[in-house]
Amino acid sequence: MKKIFLLLFCLIICRSVLQAQTTKSAAKLTLENEISSLKKDPTLRNAAWGLYVYNITTSQPEAELNSQMSLMPASAIKILTTATALALLGNDFRFETTLQTIGFIDTVTGTLQGNLYLCGGGDPTLGSKRFDASVNADTVFSKFARALLKSGIRRVEGQLIGDESIFDDRIPQSWAYEDIGNYYAPPVCGLSINENMYRLYFDAGETIGDSARLTDVQPEMPDMTFVNMVTTGAAGTGDQIYILGNPYTTLRILDGTLPLGKTHFDIDGALPDPAMACVQQFMSVLKRHGIEVTGGTTTLRKERWQGTPDTTSAANRRFIAKHLSPTLNQIIVHTNLKSINMFAEHILKMIGAKKTGTGSTQQGIAMIRQYWISKGIDLKGFEMFDGSGLSRKNKITPQQLCRILAVFKNESSYKSFKASLPVAGKNGGVGSMLKGTVAENNLCAKTGTMDDVRAYAGYVTNTTGEELAFAIIINNFTGPGVDIRKKCEKLMLLFAQLD
Repeated sequence: MKKIFLLLFCLIICRSVLQAQTTKSAAKLTLENEISSLKKDPTLRNAAWGLYVYNITTSQPEAELNSQMSLMPASAIKILTTATALALLGNDFRFETTLQTIGFIDTVTGTLQGNLYLCGGGDPTLGSKRFDASVNADTVFSKFARALLKSGIRRVEGQLIGDESIFDDRIPQSWAYEDIGNYYAPPVCGLSINENMYRLYFDAGETIGDSARLTDVQPEMPDMTFVNMVTTGAAGTGDQIYILGNPYTTLRILDGTLPLGKTHFDIDGALPDPAMACVQQFMSVLKRHGIEVTGGTTTLRKERWQGTPDTTSAANRRFIAKHLSPTLNQIIVHTNLKSINMFAEHILKMIGAKKTGTGSTQQGIAMIRQYWISKGIDLKGFEMFDGSGLSRKNKITPQQLCRILAVFKNESSYKSFKASLPVAGKNGGVGSMLKGTVAENNLCAKTGTMDDVRAYAGYVTNTTGEELAFAIIINNFTGPGVDIRKKCEKLMLLFAQLD
């Protein structure tokens, strides 16, 4: 009797399992089979990875694997930075740069007996070539020069001072030394210019292994010392040059290789002192407009570090002119589409400045944590150390990232945020992916790419018109990154094919 009962019980269980499987669509079973296959993939054997797919329309998960594992997201962390900024600062927020004076103006001689201040408002776009001519540094500085002349000032018997004090002067401590001298990891400064970059030009040697020659530096930086250790690599090897050096210092070590046969080969570095570079460029524009500044240029940071801080209250300064950046939603399009680290870090510090009065990475992160907790996101296992994803100490789970995307669907800035994400088959990090499939011009995702890290997170509409949020994060894989990219591409196509 017991054996008969046991047999009947097993038959009931088996029937229930089979019924459950038959209720799943073919598309869902295909996705589950692909995930099972990837568990056995040798390139992922030693990897830490996970994914989560959430149906926003039905409020139900569609697929998951290790969805609560804390993983490095690389640039996918920009999702939190940009979405939070839109929510807390607003789509139409603009950074402001102002020209101010202090002291007595002799209207007879047109002389300001005092200092001239170029006061930064954390604008990352001044001098950037990603926007229209209104942000061109020469255009802005010429407008400021004309405003000075209109106010009766033709000579300044004092200094031109860069005021970058809206932000602190620290970079995230967990950034790698090999990154911080390069264009993609510039200092985050309250008074920035030209995306805080300069350009170096090289000529390769005649044979592999020969020294490469540094031929030009733009803009000129006479105070900088470049120790050139760059050599010639094989043809077709691309840019393998690193610029090593700390912010606010004048020594740079140039190391690595450039391809054989290349001349006038350019690479970009991080400006050592953006505020100083900014006021120096402004000084040249003032001279061109016939305005003399007798005391030269300096910055509030430099004066403070040298023990001679400017003790003049900013409240006593006289306003001369201002420049407004493009709107925040316009800036965020470039931040996410082109993954501009410099923009993300400035946005992060501005969140801190506006919401706490302290323009620091730490305060920006504190506001981001507070915002998402207020939206009901469980942040256990989440760690954030910068706004761009350069830090390898950033950690987030696929489920957290996915839930954040889902929650933001209900925010007023959702359309602006979604419009900033790269679109499959069209642009950005997924621009060459998923062409000719149901995901093309449908799936949008922020990518994250570092050594041994690949991440994709965003939105896709399934075959029945339901919107899904998804996140894939893979750390410590073996083999070429392009292979991981193809595996992620296949997964994202299966997400789009769900019904």
